[in-house]
Amino acid sequence: MTIIDASCGTCIEEFDKWKDFMKSTDTTLVGYVFLLYSNDDLMTFESTNANYLQFTYPYFNDKKNEVITKNGFNLEQKNNNTFLLNKKNEIILVGNPIYSNSVSKLYLKEISKISNAD
Repeated sequence: MTIIDASCGTCIEEFDKWKDFMKSTDTTLVGYVFLLYSNDDLMTFESTNANYLQFTYPYFNDKKNEVITKNGFNLEQKNNNTFLLNKKNEIILVGNPIYSNSVSKLYLKEISKISNAD
């Protein structure tokens, strides 16, 4: 699960990086949840997506920032806005694999373990 500020242009560009990362995993075995929050009703994201990104993977709009607030997530640092969860929704890893090769390797290693356990 990754949380992205959909009213931030450079944050929206993360979706291109996510598309590349997702190609390195078997999306039939691993699900991705993109949770968007915005101060402008996703207008920036929707127009950028339609004109540039063309991101077709599902995303969810946290209109009231409920997930962020209820879980006490601190999104000041972009490297703390992504969580690898197990089937019980327990956090296995925190860190953003699109910003760090070492974090990316950790994610891919853990995803491989989860995929092989099934």
